[in-house]
Amino acid sequence: MIWSPDIDIIAGGLGISFALWSIRRRQLGKPMHPDAAKVDGWLLVFAAALVCIGVARWPG
Repeated sequence: MIWSPDIDIIAGGLGISFALWSIRRRQLGKPMHPDAAKVDGWLLVFAAALVCIGVARWPG
């Protein structure tokens, strides 16, 4: 990847937390964009992949 493994893990963790926050808002009935569910799912997949790649590249 372009950046270091710790940045992968941090960015992935932030993506996961944002996706879960957005999913929870939708469950509570807050107004959201109609495509938000699809985007949240893909963000969750991409962020989880970032964390896995970062952990796999971690030195040691």
